[in-house]
Amino acid sequence: MLARLRAAFLTTLLIAAPSLAREQILYTSSVTYCDPPESLLVQQFDITYYNNNQSIFFNVSASSVEDNVNVTASLLLNVYGIKPVNITIDLCNILGGALCPLPMYNFVGSDTLSLPSSVDISNNIPGIAFVIPDLEGYAQLSLNEVGTGALKACVQATLSNGWSMKQPAVSWTTAGITIATTAVAAWQSLSPNALLPFRLVDMLHLYQTIAASAFLNLNYPVVYRAYALNFAWALGLVHSTSMQSSIDSMRHRTGGNMANSTSNSAVEFVNRKYSPYNAVVTRGLPSAYTPNFANYKIFSTVATVTGTSSNVLDAGVPTYVNSSDRYVEHRVRYPAFVRAWSLRLVLMTFFPIIVFTFFQWTLKDSWVSVLLSVIAFLAICGWLGYAVFVTMREARRSTPYSLYSRPELLSSYGPLYAQYLNPRYFYFLIPLAAIVLRSVFISFGHADGLPQIILLMILELAVLISVLVLRPHKTRGADVFSSFLAVIRLVCTGLLIAFLERLNVSPIPRVVIGIVIAVVFSVTVIVVLINLVLHLGVNRLWNRRKSSDNDSTVHQESSAEDNGMLEKDEKKNRLFSAHSQPTPERSVPLDPEINQPYPSGKMARRWSTTPPTSFIDSPTSSTTSPTHIDSQHENGHEHLPH
Repeated sequence: MLARLRAAFLTTLLIAAPSLAREQILYTSSVTYCDPPESLLVQQFDITYYNNNQSIFFNVSASSVEDNVNVTASLLLNVYGIKPVNITIDLCNILGGALCPLPMYNFVGSDTLSLPSSVDISNNIPGIAFVIPDLEGYAQLSLNEVGTGALKACVQATLSNGWSMKQPAVSWTTAGITIATTAVAAWQSLSPNALLPFRLVDMLHLYQTIAASAFLNLNYPVVYRAYALNFAWALGLVHSTSMQSSIDSMRHRTGGNMANSTSNSAVEFVNRKYSPYNAVVTRGLPSAYTPNFANYKIFSTVATVTGTSSNVLDAGVPTYVNSSDRYVEHRVRYPAFVRAWSLRLVLMTFFPIIVFTFFQWTLKDSWVSVLLSVIAFLAICGWLGYAVFVTMREARRSTPYSLYSRPELLSSYGPLYAQYLNPRYFYFLIPLAAIVLRSVFISFGHADGLPQIILLMILELAVLISVLVLRPHKTRGADVFSSFLAVIRLVCTGLLIAFLERLNVSPIPRVVIGIVIAVVFSVTVIVVLINLVLHLGVNRLWNRRKSSDNDSTVHQESSAEDNGMLEKDEKKNRLFSAHSQPTPERSVPLDPEINQPYPSGKMARRWSTTPPTSFIDSPTSSTTSPTHIDSQHENGHEHLPH
C-alpha cells in the first residue's frame, strides 16, 4: 500500500513539474490606441517582462508621419489597479539614437533592456501575479514631445501570464457527457416516469445558468468571465469563423451598425473602467497638428479606444459573446423521433432563444436579425404553449389523475409534469415563468446592473420558497435536489453584488469573489454529474445486487426450514410406520412411565395431528390403524382408548 502511495505522489509531482517550472513572465496581448494617433502609427507592440532577471523585451513596429519629432517614452504597468512600474525612457539613449528624432519610415525594432536597480519590480509585483489565471493588467506606452509635453501617441496592451480559466477540455468534456447522457436518456424515456431525462434537462439548465450569470451589466473580473465561457456551448454559442463573417456581412447590409462586428477580439473594446483595465485613461496635452494619413500606404489593425469612444463594449451580453473566440448561435436540429423529445428539446433551448431574442429587440439593429428572432420566438413559444394548453385543459376537464393514467398524454406531454405529484402537476409553470422573467431581467434591464441583481435575487428566492412549501416531486430526494439547485442559484446571484460598478470594489477582492463563485458552481456541477450517474442505472445495479444477496439469504433460510420440515416428516413417517407395525422385531421392554393408560374423560378437540408417543406405544393401540385415525380427524371425532 505504501508503495502505491509513493508511486501516486511521484506521478503527481511529475505532472505538476512543468507548471511549477514554468518561467515567470508577463507579456502583452491585445493592442489598442488609448488616444487618437497623431504622429505615430503602431502595427505591433509586444512587451515581455522576465521576472528571473528583471529584464524587459520589446518588439515594436511603427511608422512616424511627422518629421523632426523628439519624444520621451513613458511606460506604465497596471496590475489589479496597482502600478508597480511607471518609468520614463529617453528614446535618444537607446538603440544608438535611432529613434531620435522619430524616423519618417516604417520602423521595426526589438531589444532587451535590463531594468536599473532603482526600479525594483519583483518586490512590487506579488508572485501570485505570475500564476493566477486571467491576469488583470495592462501596459501603456505614451510618447510625449520633448519640450512641449504634447501627447504624440498612446498605446495600450493587456497583460497575460499564460494561465486561464477558459479551458477547451472543460467544454468538450461537459458537452460529451451531455451527448452521452442524451443517448441513454432517450432509451430510458421509453418509460415516462424515468428520472434520467429530467436530470438531463436540469444539468443543461445548470450549464445555462453558469453561462448566463456573466450576462449582467456588471464589472466582472476576467477570471470569472473566462470560467463562464466554458459553458457557452449550452447556450448555442459555438465557434465558427466563416459563419460569423456571413452573419456580420448580413447585419451590415440590412441596417446593422455594430462597430466591432469585424473584430477578432473583445478585450481591446472593453470599456476602460471595467476589468482588465480598471482605470480610465486621461488624455495628455492636445496637439495642434492634424496628420493626413491618406498620403501614407500603411495598413494598421490597431483600433482606437478611449474613455469617450462610442465603439466600446458594455458589460454583460456584448462583452460575453465577443470574448476570446467569436461565437454564433447554433441551433441543432434533432429529428423529431417522438413528440416528447421534441418537447424536451424545446425545454432545453427555451432560455437561450428567448434571452437572445429579447436582447436583439433592444439593439434596434438589422431588420433581418429582428425578423429571424421573431420567427424563432414564435416557433418555440407556439409548441411549448400548445403543450401547456393541452395539459391544463385535460386536468380541468377531468382530474389531474387522468394526466398520469392516460398513456398517450403521459408519453407525449410527460416531460412537463411526470416528475411531479398528481396534486402538484401544475408546478412546471413555475420554472417556465422563472425562465421568462430571468430573460426579461437580463435583456431589457441591461442598462443598469443593480435592478438586475435585485430582481434576480427576488426571483430565485421565490423559486426556492415554492420548492420548500409545495414539495412537488414524488420523492424526498428529488425535492432535496431541486432545493439544492435553487439555493446555489440564490447564493451565487447574491455574490454577484460585489461586481456592481457603483460599489467600487477593488480588483483583487472582486477576483477572489469571482473565483469563489466559480468554485461553488464547479462543486454543483460535480454533484449534478454524480446524481446523473446514479440515474444512469448504477443504482439499479446496486439494488439488484442487494436484492440478489437478500434472495440468497432467504433461500438459505428457506432451505434450512425445508430441511427441518423434512426431518419432521421423516420422524412422522417413522412414527406412523411404528404404529402400523406395533409388533417389534425384537423384544424390547417398554418404559413404565410411558406405558400408562390415558385418564378417563374427554380431551380437547384441538390436538396435534402427530400421534403422541404414549398413544402409539399403548398396548391397545394395535386395534386402530392410521387410516382410521385420519378419518376420525376429518369427521371431527376421536375414539380414545380407556
